[in-house]
Amino acid sequence: NDQFIDDADYYNAYCLYFDKFIQAYEEEGIPITGLAYQNEAYSYTPYPGCSWTAATTGKFLADYLGPYMAEHQPGVTLIAGTMNTGSWDVYQAILNTPDIGDYVKQVGFQWEGRNQIANVHAAFPSYEMVQTESECGSGTFDWNAAAHTFELCNHYLTNGVTTYTYWNAILKDMGYSTWGWRQNSLVQVSTATNTPLYCAEYYAYKHYTHLIPSGSRILTCDPSNLLTSALTPDGNVVVVIGNDGTAEKTLTVDIDGKAIVCTLPGKSFTSY
Repeated sequence: NDQFIDDADYYNAYCLYFDKFIQAYEEEGIPITGLAYQNEAYSYTPYPGCSWTAATTGKFLADYLGPYMAEHQPGVTLIAGTMNTGSWDVYQAILNTPDIGDYVKQVGFQWEGRNQIANVHAAFPSYEMVQTESECGSGTFDWNAAAHTFELCNHYLTNGVTTYTYWNAILKDMGYSTWGWRQNSLVQVSTATNTPLYCAEYYAYKHYTHLIPSGSRILTCDPSNLLTSALTPDGNVVVVIGNDGTAEKTLTVDIDGKAIVCTLPGKSFTSY
């Protein structure tokens, strides 16, 4: 259903709201370079949100927000998303909207959206694919949360994203949100001692962020072995591998005819 009112006056007002928001941040020295029209528009949520149908999404982006931003904020990239649905018909309806490709340049995926990224990439290759929110779990801060994030990074890179976004960086104590949902983070801080704890997810995520810098090119991804390889801007080949099983695992990796034997302890993340 549409929780946003399907009326030109409201669409035009929403465009103006975005414009004023971007201007206000720019005045504080914070440039906004990308804009998603809505967070998780395909769920009814206990947190602030607004659901949209595919038809009104396409209309708003192609007929209102796209033309408005092209005139008033031409340096801002428009994102279709954040797409948190696994329904293929929703993506088709939005991205087949006439003229939408003149304005929207990226499609942003999260949560159930992971199930359609390969189809969107194949059917609509002109769009850049980005991952807009890592799955935040349930406040366990444990190995399983780290293993899940590690697999998510591998999955999205396998399917051609250029950007991966983690959610949340730092949370206090048990990670409760303002609506009572416990979530994970990279760093957990005790308010009693003001002490930071670098969680397992921090180290899982660091294998990608620390060793595969911006500007790298993904070479090979092997989801069955949680392997990602990349060529960095300075010419190095980085291989990131995860072992989410309990037993030691050995892989032989061929890089340009040179083999390296990788011995991976159980429940580990390793980079070469």
